[in-house]
Amino acid sequence: MARVDETSRVTAPVVPGHELIRQLGAGGMGRVFLARQVALGRLVCVKVLTIPDLEDPVLCRARFRREAELLANLSHPHILALFDYGVTADSDLPYLATEYIEGGDLRSRMKPGRPMTSDRVREILRQAGDALEHLHGKGIIHRDLKPENILMPTETLCKVCDFGLAVLQESAGALTRSGRGLGTLGYVSPEQQRGDRIDERADQYSLAAVTYELLTGRRPMGRFGPPSRLNPSLPSALDAAILRGLEEDPRERYDSVGHLVRAIDPHLESARPAARGLGSGLRYGAATAAILLAAGVGLAAMARLNQGPVVPPAAHPVVPPAATAPAADQRPGPDAAKPAERSAEFRKLTELRSYRMWVVQGKPKGDDLATRNWLEAEKVVAAQVEARAYEMWVAQGKPEGAEGAAAADRNRREAERQLLREAEEEARLHPLD
Repeated sequence: MARVDETSRVTAPVVPGHELIRQLGAGGMGRVFLARQVALGRLVCVKVLTIPDLEDPVLCRARFRREAELLANLSHPHILALFDYGVTADSDLPYLATEYIEGGDLRSRMKPGRPMTSDRVREILRQAGDALEHLHGKGIIHRDLKPENILMPTETLCKVCDFGLAVLQESAGALTRSGRGLGTLGYVSPEQQRGDRIDERADQYSLAAVTYELLTGRRPMGRFGPPSRLNPSLPSALDAAILRGLEEDPRERYDSVGHLVRAIDPHLESARPAARGLGSGLRYGAATAAILLAAGVGLAAMARLNQGPVVPPAAHPVVPPAATAPAADQRPGPDAAKPAERSAEFRKLTELRSYRMWVVQGKPKGDDLATRNWLEAEKVVAAQVEARAYEMWVAQGKPEGAEGAAAADRNRREAERQLLREAEEEARLHPLD
């Protein structure tokens, strides 16, 4: 019998070998769930096909199976890994299970209208470009590269995902008008949007469009200017490289994604840090706003929902050595009051998350791993607290000055208390052991 998720009130399908924990998101062609793979006890992401009204069920199933087959033949550090494929026991709908990326997608790291620093863009461009080069070497065209389809396990690591529109190069000629309109406006190449024959240069256009947006804060839609005109911190020599990747005629673009990356990379290396100044009222900084935006987007919604059991076993050394103890909070702005040390709630949240990471890793021994887990857990908890506190600040009318400073401290403490209560409730409903 299908289980009802008491939190989201969503009836979850029955997926053999997997315990579905909760729904992460839903789109036109599928629902995505956080699940536990029973045999190995690891967290995975399960996508179950949804057949929209008026769509051909046979075609939908074939497209879904093609996505699984394409993923099954890929093994690359910057491409989402496929673990399993099958059909649900209750509704005979196909599903696929992939690795679970807790950090959310690239969109969650972006703030509308604000450029990302050139060094971060450089890392994302290199990794996403490397993933696309691997796909193209296998004869696969992604066809839907966009920030939502670039997952971010950490601040600097990314993985390309969602191969629902991917196609083998040998089949690209059959797309024509039947594929017209597939893809996402602002990232899809002109030839794909028109329904013309496409090749790997369609993905090159999408990668150039993502890079343009990361560096300028704007999508290259309609009549768009050179990146350096929108972001003065960028060298003008960078313009020609990016704009060539965005040529309307694919014959005017680079021969490959690799050539595009190599043309852009040296200019990003020499670029000055992007201007990131915010108004004095927005004391939490651009990173906090970007984290808040992630709250309702795809996998990033799970950032609050992955706490561990309330009482970790004594065998796990969750408390870091003194040399790596959590540092005092740091916030921009001249009126930012810095607490002397982390609160008891913050440390407990970090302890719970660190323990959960250890369990998922198979409970290995070693103080070095415990320290790394603690520091990584601390970063995630800090982001959660900032996002929740920012929500409160917005709801309060965005107070500034002394009032805003006082509200910020109160909001942080209240956010920590709320998150700890939610963590304990999550542990009660979904214990790991």
